[in-house]
Amino acid sequence: MELARPYQIAPFNAVVLLAAGNASKTLVAAPGAGKALNITKWSYRSTTSAASITAGVLHEGPNLDTGIQLPTNTALIVTPASAGPAGVFIVEGWTENV
Repeated sequence: MELARPYQIAPFNAVVLLAAGNASKTLVAAPGAGKALNITKWSYRSTTSAASITAGVLHEGPNLDTGIQLPTNTALIVTPASAGPAGVFIVEGWTENV
């Protein structure tokens, strides 16, 4: 079967530390022109007891087979609602030509 456009999927995973002083943090960089990130799984484990989250608590998003596609050439960035939280983000997915 011939595809209408060149198709390529590049899987990724990222482990990123969010420090208490970070106003925002890039979890996955923008993939480049004509490409989009598809997020299939994410989790966050807090390492401080700030912003109503107890240290050590794990929050997980759903495991999505198809993923949630971000707009073309857009980074995945986290912005805490308030100052002080720190923790570890784990993100999985793939980059796709769009």
